[in-house]
Formats: sequence, C-alpha cells, structure tokens
Amino acid sequence: MITYNTHPLLLFFSQDCQSRLHELPFKISSDEASIFLQNSKGMAEMFDFVTAKNSVQKRNATTNYFISPKTLNIPRENHFADFLKTEINSQYGIFLLPNGGQFAYIVMNKSETQAIKNFDGNYICVAIFQFNNFIGFEEGIIFKDGIDYMQTGFMANGKSTGDYLVLICVCIELARKKEPLNLYLSNTVKETIYSLQ
Repeated sequence: MITYNTHPLLLFFSQDCQSRLHELPFKISSDEASIFLQNSKGMAEMFDFVTAKNSVQKRNATTNYFISPKTLNIPRENHFADFLKTEINSQYGIFLLPNGGQFAYIVMNKSETQAIKNFDGNYICVAIFQFNNFIGFEEGIIFKDGIDYMQTGFMANGKSTGDYLVLICVCIELARKKEPLNLYLSNTVKETIYSLQ
C-alpha cells in the first residue's frame, strides 16, 4: 500500500510555489550526509526545479511509477542502449518500491539542460530514499553514447558510481515500451501512479 507515511516524497514532489515547505523533513543518517545536503547544489536545485515546473503547469506534473523489486534485477544493457537512441523529453517523478524505497528523478530535455545547467546533452539526477531517510544522490549528463557521471554524488552505504542514473534510464525505457500502463490502485494518495511490474 502506497501512503504518504511510507512514500513521503510523493508529497514533497507535489509542491508548487504556494504550498512549498522551506525545509523538508528528511532523516539524515550521518554527519557526512548532513554536510552533503547542506552543500549539494544539485540536490537543492532538484526540489526547486520540481516546484517551479508544478507552478508553471498549475498542477502536479510528476510521472510516478510503482516498480517491483524484480524489475531492479532485469538485464539493463539493451534497455539502456534503446533509451539512448530515443529523443529524451523532460520528465520527473518518483519510482516507488513496496518497502518504502523511493527514487526521485529528473530528466531534462536539451533546451532545459542548456538554460538551467549550462551543459549540452540531457541532465539527469536521482535522489534515493527509504521512507523519509536520505540514502543518496547522483547526477550526470546523458549523451548519445552514455552518461557523463558528475563526481558530486553521495551514497550512505558506499561510493556513488552512477548506477542509479542508469537504473532510472532503464525504468523510463521500460515504461515507454510497455505503454499504455495501468494505474497502480493500491494507494491512499492523490498523485497518479502507474504500475511498472
């Protein structure tokens, strides 16, 4: 069952400029994580970007998916290669796992990446949470031959390597291949959630 208690990022990613919380109530596991969150431009800009997009579109414009743990274990190479061949449009939202796991993501189109990040290619980032516990963050730039991983990430349980960025690309590609997707109805939240299992 998806609720705001089990998956609170749904609520945080639904904010607009009027409803925005000035400080999000994340639990932080270490001093190292706290220092990272205080200094991470990418993490701060992630929530600013989502808030601005929701405000401009005058609605919650997230694309959220419920995924099963087995989806995380599928071979990724072919799906990732297919993702790189398609035109990448802006998309943001959360991939939700049944155990409270959440991968909050943003993928920007090329014009947004240039305007906001001043890079060529497509910007991508992912923040990893378990319930409201911060686990990690990764960001990079997608090019036609792969992802240029930025050395600005953090992982509570080890080194950040960019693996979660690839996972987000693979899940987006799986969703594209399986469209139209059914709604995931086992929830008590107002946000739309698609089933990707």
